[in-house]
Amino acid sequence: MNWRVVAMAPNQHSREIEVSLRLMGDRLLPAVVTEALHVGPSFAHAAGSVVEIKGKLVQRSIGVWGYTVATIGPASLEEQIEAAMRPAAKAAERFHALMAEWDLSADLTCIWISASGFGGPLLSPGLLARIAQLGLALNFVFLGLDEGRIEDYPDEARYVLGWKDAVGGPGGESACPQEAAEDGGDAGAGC
Repeated sequence: MNWRVVAMAPNQHSREIEVSLRLMGDRLLPAVVTEALHVGPSFAHAAGSVVEIKGKLVQRSIGVWGYTVATIGPASLEEQIEAAMRPAAKAAERFHALMAEWDLSADLTCIWISASGFGGPLLSPGLLARIAQLGLALNFVFLGLDEGRIEDYPDEARYVLGWKDAVGGPGGESACPQEAAEDGGDAGAGC
């Protein structure tokens, strides 16, 4: 079979896109990840960190390091994913060694907000192959036309919904089911 893939143009149906490369694990140390990937995180915390959530102190059970790329307006999700995974791709050997040595998991969490109420993102086979080569899982959150903008959601709601799994601002909730349930959040959210 012959496949021809054309460049992915900005999707006119997107109003806002946010993509985060997330590394997670019981033993994750944010400084070690930062050093290995040569880029600072957008959000991070080590396992055992104590944070304040809804007025009470909560100890985090896992460590998380995340690098986020966001765009407002029509954009190519493919380009956003490429930009978010660039730190891992540029240091692929170090990235794989880090994942193995520290027993980490990694994903790309993609938030896509519709501008029109229909349509959706399209990912090329080439991008999916590059994601697979890095061993990254894909996590999507799709929001409809009338569900507001990413910034309209308080930080705590974004974390509980699985948009981020780290402390990056006030009220940073975990997307981990056990922590979300303890905090009174949605126990169905994934890590």
